Amino acid sequence: TDKNCVDFDTAAVTVKIAPKLTIVSSPLILCDTGVVVFTGDTTGSGSPLISYQWTFGGSITDTARGKDTSYRFPSPGTYPVTYIVHNSINCATTAIKNITINPLPDARLIASNLCFGQFAQFSDSSTVTNGNTITQWQWDFNNDGITDSTTQHPRYPFPSANTYKVTLRVGTNTNCFNTDSIDVTINPLPIVAASVNTPSACKLDTFIFNNSTTGATSHYWLFGDGTDSTTASLT
Repeated sequence: TDKNCVDFDTAAVTVKIAPKLTIVSSPLILCDTGVVVFTGDTTGSGSPLISYQWTFGGSITDTARGKDTSYRFPSPGTYPVTYIVHNSINCATTAIKNITINPLPDARLIASNLCFGQFAQFSDSSTVTNGNTITQWQWDFNNDGITDSTTQHPRYPFPSANTYKVTLRVGTNTNCFNTDSIDVTINPLPIVAASVNTPSACKLDTFIFNNSTTGATSHYWLFGDGTDSTTASLT
């Protein structure tokens, strides 16, 4: 007191140990393809754990109870996942881990110049959102599961006129993949056959040009004197 009188009291204080938490998620590369598995790694409590609660961030109202859980996020983005654990002496600990779900690319392929004996031209028109980029291309031209080209816009010589299933698998800078497949028909070339009634004649004589080509829908003659014709057979 102000008169220098001193007294004291004692009290016992119990310091309770709260659990230590770690959030482990898998797979390591998180793409917008499926379920994310969460494991709650809990140590150092000193007392039995009696309750667990997960929330999955942002505007998501879904929750889960249990030491381990799984969740499928509704769309690409970053979500603060919260894990709360209580022990039997009413101590609670909260762990928060930001989970980024990366978008899948929209795989699209285009084919052109589909005639046998020529290089078929393939173009990649794939896109991806959220500021990501497409960095990997895996082309399979004959449906055997083997990558035939890793360039973005390849050319390929098919061995015969036929229909082939062509698959493009594209990957992003975050290693998220998607595929597109189309059936490509390689068309046969026409079999050209032409003849003339005589190989030589006098000036102003008439030549008869016969066309027995098969598999053609149009014709184009060049006579070497600057003239031409699109008639199948002519005089």
